[in-house]
Amino acid sequence: MVDFEILLLLRLLNWEGVDARKVLLVAEEHLSKRSESGPSLGTELVDRQVLTETSLRKCLGSMTEDLRARSRTRQQGIAEAIQTLPPEVRREFWRRLPALVWHIDAYCSPQELRGEEPFARGGLGQIWKVRDEGAGRTVLVKQLRADRSDDPEIAARFLAEGRVTAQLEHPNIVPVYSVPRQVADAPPYYVMRWVQGRTLEALIHDAPDLRRNNPARRQHLRALVQRLVSVCEAVSFAHSRGVIHRDIKPANIVCGDFGETHLLDWGLAKVTDRSENESTSETVHAGTSYEQTLPGTRIGTPLWMAPEQAEGGPNVDERSDVYCLGATLFDILTGQPPHLPEETMDAREVIGYILSQPTPRARGIIANLPPSIDAVCATAMAKDPSHRYQTVRDLTTDLQHWLADDPVSVHREPWGRRFARVALTYPMRTSLVVGMVLCLLLPLVIMGVIYADVITGGTVASESIVTTRGANERSRVQKGLHELEGELEFLSASSATENLLVPGMDPQRREESLGEIHRFLKSQRLLRSVIFGARGDDGTFTPSWTFTLKDNMVVSREGRGSPLSEQQRKSVVAAERQPQGEPVLRLGHQGKSEAVSATTVVAMAVRDEAELLGVIVAVVDVGELLMGAIGDHPVAVVVVTDTEGRIVVVQSPDYVPQQSALALLAANPSFIDEVTNPATGTDVHCQAVSVVPFTQEWIVCTQRFPYAFSGESSVLGFITMIDLRIVRVKTNFLQRIMVNLVIVIVSIFLTTMIAWGVLRLIVK
Repeated sequence: MVDFEILLLLRLLNWEGVDARKVLLVAEEHLSKRSESGPSLGTELVDRQVLTETSLRKCLGSMTEDLRARSRTRQQGIAEAIQTLPPEVRREFWRRLPALVWHIDAYCSPQELRGEEPFARGGLGQIWKVRDEGAGRTVLVKQLRADRSDDPEIAARFLAEGRVTAQLEHPNIVPVYSVPRQVADAPPYYVMRWVQGRTLEALIHDAPDLRRNNPARRQHLRALVQRLVSVCEAVSFAHSRGVIHRDIKPANIVCGDFGETHLLDWGLAKVTDRSENESTSETVHAGTSYEQTLPGTRIGTPLWMAPEQAEGGPNVDERSDVYCLGATLFDILTGQPPHLPEETMDAREVIGYILSQPTPRARGIIANLPPSIDAVCATAMAKDPSHRYQTVRDLTTDLQHWLADDPVSVHREPWGRRFARVALTYPMRTSLVVGMVLCLLLPLVIMGVIYADVITGGTVASESIVTTRGANERSRVQKGLHELEGELEFLSASSATENLLVPGMDPQRREESLGEIHRFLKSQRLLRSVIFGARGDDGTFTPSWTFTLKDNMVVSREGRGSPLSEQQRKSVVAAERQPQGEPVLRLGHQGKSEAVSATTVVAMAVRDEAELLGVIVAVVDVGELLMGAIGDHPVAVVVVTDTEGRIVVVQSPDYVPQQSALALLAANPSFIDEVTNPATGTDVHCQAVSVVPFTQEWIVCTQRFPYAFSGESSVLGFITMIDLRIVRVKTNFLQRIMVNLVIVIVSIFLTTMIAWGVLRLIVK
């Protein structure tokens, strides 16, 4: 609408006999058409029969004469005509034609802003896209809605928003070009830059699948976080000027196609007292009316509002904006606001719901998010302001560190990730250190490989040797026991034995019997002593003859002699119970650390048909029998145990440390358990064991030997302890060293290549 038509409209609104309401209705429709080739406002009024053609000519003539008579311009005439309108007509004029305010503002050139068209509309204001003819650019005019401009508090806040934004000159804050003086009863407005782009809210909704950790998702996420860094810098600048935004959310952030990011809507901003910083930075002033906030009111958007802001208290400061930025970051990371109340809740219920809920974690929704950015988001959104970042600058620093793949202050990374980060940051130093370490470790690795090979070869060889020897040893042990059984049975059946056990024997026959027994005992290499005896009237076993063998000599003594040992007494009782006079073998045992043969007792009952004449108790050196069957092992200590795990005999060559072997056996009772456990079977089991790590190695083989004696079966446990230092494994050590060296070098090369790739994946 041109100035002439505006002046005509104002003249008609003061003209008698004209319906002002109808005139404004036609003017509103005429302005909405915005057609340069269409009929003029006067023609439309005549066509709509709101005005006659005669009345129109009279009004035009009167308007022209008045302007000439007073030597006034059209703009001056417009300004005076506005003031002469009745209040109710003037309010209706601005309600229907709010865009005319910048055409008639005395402090705004009427030739500058033209061609307005609606751009956006909200609950309190509306935005027009207007052509600035003087600058040759398109701008936005934000204007308070006419139906809300009657409220002085709202109007003051609106103008304060324009003034605050105009004073915040920052690349990421939309510039405000002018905040004109308010025309009487007209809705206030201000002119600002036309920011082209999409809101951050729209970009978040267009993000790739958030749960897929692919390159496109990571790139999009980093791009949005970079946008948020720009917003943080704008907010930090505003804080330095004493301004708190209080309504930061994705919908108030506009992102351009060429990297521009702008924070909008400073209508809820709060100006704080920054007098203490006036020496270093300029303080924003918005007027006293803007600072008047009603007690207990809540200002902001609930889903992104800080808890102290939602409570409506006075403790809203810079940390409240930190929370809003954290909530925006949460939306970027997860694609949804931090809280999702039910749709049926009103604003009060939503605030109560948010205050009662714990602060959510972004990784609780998107599990594959990096822990560091999740920690940054959680810290910014802490319910307690003292637990948040204390300034937006601190939050900005951590976001920049995350974008640069550097550690953030609120998350301690695992040592593996820290090492990977250092290695990638300083590749030359890392390569040098790793190279030196490999040069030191390479010989040790080669020696370790060869050493393990020797131990493995020794274990396999030892198991083969013990298995081969075991079959022969078992046969010889069983043969020796069978021979011992036959000799003792021969002694018990001898008439000379009966003659010595029968009281009142003729002296000559007794001497002949003694001589015969002496000759028999001299031929036995395993017997150490023999006792003949019988039970007296009091039931006590009484020795009648004792024969001792030593140095191939037999010494006999008649009479009671030394008392029987516990082992001998038990053998006597067992022998008396044998109906056929079979010999009873009672293996002796020694302490686990002793290296001498144990004493074994064999008892046999002597009977004359059904009558028990007495009992023969023989002390047998079974160790000699076993040693003879085992033979000398060239590199091992052999320990033989009974079914209860008690050591019967220990055999070893002179150059093998027997005491060390027994100490090893005492320290590893599992070997005794293997030879006493029937579930082990009769197979050979070998393993390498160290008494002191890396100093003395042994290979221990265990095997169970079943045997039979006088119809009874039992088991002997054989523990072969091989000294690995004496074992000589036939191998070409030089060839083995070269082969292992090549293997290690190739392995190090491949491992290094793989390690660099893994380090990059860990850091990302």
